[in-house]
Amino acid sequence: MSGELEAAGAIAEGALWARASEPHAGDAAHARHGKCLNCGTVLTGPHCHQCG
Repeated sequence: MSGELEAAGAIAEGALWARASEPHAGDAAHARHGKCLNCGTVLTGPHCHQCG
């Protein structure tokens, strides 16, 4: 069981180091909504609900 705990600790430590080195990696890149580049509909999410 100690091997499993060590593995979990290593994963957590790696995640902390990754977040410290690149704090914005993995954040939603589509947070800015605007208009669909295809049909011009105002976006309410990451994808156009009008043309898909």
